[in-house]
Amino acid sequence: MFVTMKPTFAKSTQQLREASYRFDDHSLLAKKSLIGHLSKMKLPVNEVLVEYVDVLLFILAHPDDKAMMHFVEKELRRISTELKKLMPAKKKSFVNSGLPWMHIHTRFSHDCITWMLERNDINLEIESYTEPSLHLIDALKITLPAVEREYTTTGMENDELMDELLIDKSQRLSFIADQLNTLNHVPIVKDFIFDGLDIHVDVKPTSTKFSKIYNRI
Repeated sequence: MFVTMKPTFAKSTQQLREASYRFDDHSLLAKKSLIGHLSKMKLPVNEVLVEYVDVLLFILAHPDDKAMMHFVEKELRRISTELKKLMPAKKKSFVNSGLPWMHIHTRFSHDCITWMLERNDINLEIESYTEPSLHLIDALKITLPAVEREYTTTGMENDELMDELLIDKSQRLSFIADQLNTLNHVPIVKDFIFDGLDIHVDVKPTSTKFSKIYNRI
């Protein structure tokens, strides 16, 4: 007796991708059947889910009809809801994926950081100083008030200096941005210092808007 194996999530996603490029009646039925099947499966915590979302977004951009559009939207909402429930350790699998609720690690200019710090749909923290050509202590020699410059003569590392200044981890990027705002009148110097610190930022979305699923025109 032969046992028929159910298609895996990866296999069904591949079949959906192949069907998504076609717009005949047979392909429409195939898309609906495959999405219906996938919507009942547990979401994988790996790159297959990223591929699945990309296929759904392609179908949403080129829907066969309104029914298909609503069908895909419903599945994307399910994915967003399930991703929000993931434990932090599992969310690391989707860093820089653009999926809802997932962190992004990257670099931005000082002006962009200043603008992003004002947004209410994301939180920003320093992820790392990757390959700095300048140390924070050197930058603060220029920007700190005279009464606090004693800290800049101690030779501390960046995090040690922040601890000494009693700057909470969640406020350190904002502190640096504010300090360099005092150099807005000399933007070349400001950007040279900020770029030299080589700050990579951890972007933490607080809503679904900051994702490729919902950041659509």
